[in-house]
Formats: sequence, C-alpha cells, structure tokens
Amino acid sequence: MRGIAGILVLFTGQPACIATDRELTLAQQVEVLRSQLKRTEQPFPKVVDDGFVAAIESKDHAALHRALADEVFVVVQINPEGRVKIARGPAAAELVAGRPQLLLVKIANASGGQQLLKPLSNYVGASKNPFTLTIPTFGKLTPELVGHAVEYRLMEVACEGAGKHEITVVVEAGQGSQDLGFRAEVPVLFTVSEPPR
Repeated sequence: MRGIAGILVLFTGQPACIATDRELTLAQQVEVLRSQLKRTEQPFPKVVDDGFVAAIESKDHAALHRALADEVFVVVQINPEGRVKIARGPAAAELVAGRPQLLLVKIANASGGQQLLKPLSNYVGASKNPFTLTIPTFGKLTPELVGHAVEYRLMEVACEGAGKHEITVVVEAGQGSQDLGFRAEVPVLFTVSEPPR
C-alpha cells in the first residue's frame, strides 16, 4: 500500500505537505487533523481511519465524508449570503474534567468566503462558565476558511468540573459581528467524567 503522502498525490495532484499557496485541499485538511489527533492520543477509530485511506485511494470525496460522518461533533452551514446555521452531529459529547478534547467540526460553506470561525459558549449552571472552546491552528490549517464547499476543523473543548453540563455552543463566522446573520448556536449536553486516579 502506498504511504499516505503518495496517496494524497493521487487525490490532489500534489504532495501532501505542499499546497499551491496557503490553501489546503480537503484531503490535506483531513490528513492534518488525522495526524494531530494521533499526536494527542485521540485518534480516529480504526474503521474511520481505514475508510479515510480507502477514500483517498479511490479519489472519492463522497466516501471521505461518509468515513468521517459519525465523528462529526457539529455541522456549521454558511449560506451564499454568509448567514450561519449550526446543528449537532452524531459524535458523543463526552469529556474528562480538566483535559482538552479535540472534536471534529464540518463546515459546509456555500458562500465561498474565507470567514474566520470563532467558537464561544454560554453556560447558565453557575456564575462561572467552566468551559473553554477554541479552534486551534495546526500549521497551514487555521480557524480561517479557505473557501472550499466543505471543510473540516478541530474544536478544542475543555471543562473544569465533572458531571452533566449543558452549554450553548456558539459559532461566529466573519468579523465576530453580533448580527444574527453571522452567528448561530446549538445546545449541547456534555457528560464530563472525573480524571482517572
């Protein structure tokens, strides 16, 4: 079997580590996320990983999306006018207290824009919000979209206290405007376990 870099050459027409400019292709984006999850000991399940490699080998974007479908935490949709919707994905909302977890975000961007994504959270269970949400930068893969119809990012979520916690996950796209056309929200109930002793 070819190495993943060789496979990505077939899928993208260029080596996995090289893009024509600052943009990464869909396959390159997912490979960056896949590598980062492995590096932080949060790898995709083997069946998902195998599906990813098979999709690259067959140069099948639809198969790539199917392989990742069950791992998606939230789906962000941006319409041609730049308005944003967000929906919960099938991935479990499970954390370990005090340990950041990387969760997969799928972005369907019908606007073709290069919006900057900013995640926020609202929490009403206490005076202090125990959650922090960020979209980290991994090399060329940043919180700023590159304009592809579909892109993926990782959202880092951490919670200070164990238990059941419901928050409203908010995603802003654009310049962080308060206009409802540039942000959307979805409630998520997290199960946060105590760290192992």
